Amino acid sequence: FFWNFYVIHAQMKRSHHTYFLKLINNFPPRSSLCCHSSVVCRFQSSYYYNRLVSNFSTTRTVKGNSISLGRSEKVLTHADNTGNAKMIDISEKKTTRRVAVAASRVSLGATAFELILKNKLEKGDVLAVAKIAGINAAKQTHLLIPLCHSIMLSGIDVQLLLNQERHAVDIRVTVRTNGQTGVEMEALVGASVSSLAVYDMCKGVSKGITIDYTRLEEKTGGANGTYSRSA
Repeated sequence: FFWNFYVIHAQMKRSHHTYFLKLINNFPPRSSLCCHSSVVCRFQSSYYYNRLVSNFSTTRTVKGNSISLGRSEKVLTHADNTGNAKMIDISEKKTTRRVAVAASRVSLGATAFELILKNKLEKGDVLAVAKIAGINAAKQTHLLIPLCHSIMLSGIDVQLLLNQERHAVDIRVTVRTNGQTGVEMEALVGASVSSLAVYDMCKGVSKGITIDYTRLEEKTGGANGTYSRSA
């Protein structure tokens, strides 16, 4: 396995060859890598693989083009230097006021839209149910998204507007906190589940309902400052 691995990586850029050869010379003899325990073999494979790749810049291929991500560029903060998932330590971050706004749109079609408009759906008041669903979901974000922190939220505002031109429900969720991390995910989860609740309430009328998008509209606070989609 390892000798095949060496041959494959011998095609890496010339600038990496010198370091690559040094690593090979430091590896144990091929015979010492053979073992009867698959657990030990996997451990050794992981150990030497991480030693090999941790000192190279990450290279990704997108539509046939290689993109090199140097160490000075932004990286995914929920992964350590070996690629394993981790929860970010926010203990040193400053407590600031943070606000995030997310939006979803649910395209219903004419029939379902008219029933919502007249509040005549068999399941009841679609907008009231979807609003409560969005609020509950935002509060439970840390249970749904594994690496999110449990945050004390100051306020959650869910607005559902009927868009007659598009026969759609436009959902806007605003989440606020005074804390050490942002509430973008809380707003996005609230908007997502609110839109799913609209679908659930109306699916008996039409199976062609579409959730067109769920997206962050704006956020304020934190080290990264302010973001606005409309800016």
